[in-house]
Amino acid sequence: MKCCPAMMEIYAPSRRYGLPHLGSSSYHLRRLHLVKIVLDKSFPWQLSSGCPVLEDLKLDGCLLGCPEITSCTLRNLIVADCMNYGGNVLTITAPALVSFYLVITVGWNWDVVLVNEMPALVKATVCLKQDRQSTSSSPKEPCKLLRNLINVKDLELSGLKTLSILHGESGDTFPTFSNLRTLLFDVCDLSDDFQMLGCFLNNSPSLEKLTLQYCKLPEGSKKRKRMENPKRMSIKCHDALTFQCPSLKLTEIKYKEDDVHQLFGLLSGIWRNLRKTTIILTKA
Repeated sequence: MKCCPAMMEIYAPSRRYGLPHLGSSSYHLRRLHLVKIVLDKSFPWQLSSGCPVLEDLKLDGCLLGCPEITSCTLRNLIVADCMNYGGNVLTITAPALVSFYLVITVGWNWDVVLVNEMPALVKATVCLKQDRQSTSSSPKEPCKLLRNLINVKDLELSGLKTLSILHGESGDTFPTFSNLRTLLFDVCDLSDDFQMLGCFLNNSPSLEKLTLQYCKLPEGSKKRKRMENPKRMSIKCHDALTFQCPSLKLTEIKYKEDDVHQLFGLLSGIWRNLRKTTIILTKA
């Protein structure tokens, strides 16, 4: 390439086309979007050394020969449904990152995702999608993402089945999210008696808004939803739960009609010690 563009977008109809050597044309590149491009083992070097001012990187459906993303200038990073042929561990080192968006399809992405510290991170979205042909419900190893997302202010988690997928083994200390202001669970599994939710609420002292969007509720409450008074049920089943989230002002719950009975029953038991929060219910 003879020109030196500030923005470059390359789309391919299938994963058969590789990224050409950019040479000096990448020195002024600030935005690079690649869709279904084959990235060989030289890509990490091109990224870290050949793009000295790159701020915005999007890899959508790409095939990575070396699952490593390293850049000291990146501010926005999107990695969505990428595949690999050079290892099962994706390592991301981007200390200046402000926005991070990661989509993993369980069954044909990485087994482990390692993210180095991101002190400037403002917004992070982690989405786990299920491959219909895969029998696995989670990656073989935990992604261990949470401990290096502790500076994030806005966190969205989608498709999460168990907390260990993102956090690690149960013996690990759950990190404290001192800067977290908004937290969203989208279609996550909260049927562990809200232990996963409790970990976040008890370790996010500055959290102001919580959104639960079409999440799976404990099965026990669902089975008994028409058999007893929902308020008594909530006290009996969830009296031991204690949430300490002093700054929480707003809780928004989006639910489906089939969940309405157990939802109201659980609310009085779980949120008794979060009386400062306003609860908004929205039916699908």
